[in-house]
Amino acid sequence: MEIRETIKPNSGYDSFPCFLRRGKVMKDPSKLIPLPGVESPQTILNVFGSIHGTKNKKAHFLVDNLGLGARDIIYYSDKDLAIGAVINALGRAFILARCDEFTQQYYKERYGIEDFTPLELTKSEMPVDPPRPDTPPYAGWGTEEDSLVSWKTLEMKPHVKDYRKFAEKEKDVLRFDAKLYNPLQKVNRDRRFTINYYMADDTTQVYENLHPNTGLPKGNFFFRGRVKKAGYQPELGNKPEYYEPKEFFVGNILNINSFDFQLLEGDEFTYSYMERNKEMFPAADICICLNKIREAFGPLQAEDILKCFAENDTRLQGVMDLRNFRSLLLQISKCALNEHEIQVLSYQISGSRGFYL
Repeated sequence: MEIRETIKPNSGYDSFPCFLRRGKVMKDPSKLIPLPGVESPQTILNVFGSIHGTKNKKAHFLVDNLGLGARDIIYYSDKDLAIGAVINALGRAFILARCDEFTQQYYKERYGIEDFTPLELTKSEMPVDPPRPDTPPYAGWGTEEDSLVSWKTLEMKPHVKDYRKFAEKEKDVLRFDAKLYNPLQKVNRDRRFTINYYMADDTTQVYENLHPNTGLPKGNFFFRGRVKKAGYQPELGNKPEYYEPKEFFVGNILNINSFDFQLLEGDEFTYSYMERNKEMFPAADICICLNKIREAFGPLQAEDILKCFAENDTRLQGVMDLRNFRSLLLQISKCALNEHEIQVLSYQISGSRGFYL
């Protein structure tokens, strides 16, 4: 009997498929290694006399030709093999689940067996993967990706990056003007920042603009890197959550390096890029904005809607400034629309991002 292991690709096991070399397999593996002196080529019986002979008296021995001291070792044969049978191979239990066509033909001709239905194993009989240890918390050295790779393997390897995504979106950079949200100090109220979000590797950079006569220097406020959301506690073992592209829209508040930033507006490339990729940016999807407006209006008719907008037309010229339009939408939608969605609606109606529409 020979047992070979079927190794799946990328399973992590070494390429040694031979689990048991070809040979006879005992049914009782406890008799595999006998005690010293139990097995010998011949059994000699002491007929009479002492064990060691003397000059005057010799010892007489007789060979046991009947094999009275031999052990009866039972090995597996072809009669013991059948679908559903359990074989104990050196202390390992194997369940025979199926066989090939040659084996079926052999048992059909020799033993007259006709049923070769494969055995379906239940969940309790399926092999169970050993429990994996929990990932240790981030120690603070390097990045989380590099630390995780060094924990999974002893061979130090760099973190594998998505170079295809980097090549496709190398020039896709979202730029937003931002300010500090509810600053405690008065000097921080007039500070303005430029937040860049790089779609190639999902990193964020915060650049502080020039503020004349304030004594605050311009330059990098937060170097380019992935930003974790607030509330991440590595000592508790929870996984960090990073900001995603859908969370970058006008009016949203981001916590970057323990500072709250409110996004004020974006450049023309940012608006057009978000509108072209609506599946990644729900705030730039005009369909979602219109559905919110429909739910807010409810059973109102078109005449009622026109009358509502006509009452807010202060110039009586069929033109409404963006400020009144924003306040009207917030009043109708009960603040269900954010600033970016209001800008998307105004752009779709007027065709420009100007002051009047």
